[in-house]
Amino acid sequence: LGRLAGAFEGAPSARGLRLVLVDDAMTSGETLAACAQALRDAGAADVKAFVLTRA
Repeated sequence: LGRLAGAFEGAPSARGLRLVLVDDAMTSGETLAACAQALRDAGAADVKAFVLTRA
C-alpha cells in the first residue's frame, strides 16, 4: 500500500459488515486501497469501492 500503509484505522463497529466506499475521483487508487485494507483489518466482512471518475 505504499506511503499510505497504516494511515487509516477502521472502526471496531465495521466488524462483520459489508461496506461500500465511494470516491468522486480516483488517481492511483492508493487511498481507496488503504481505506479498504483498514476496514478489512478491523473485521469488515467485505469492502467494495465505487468511483465516479478516474483522474
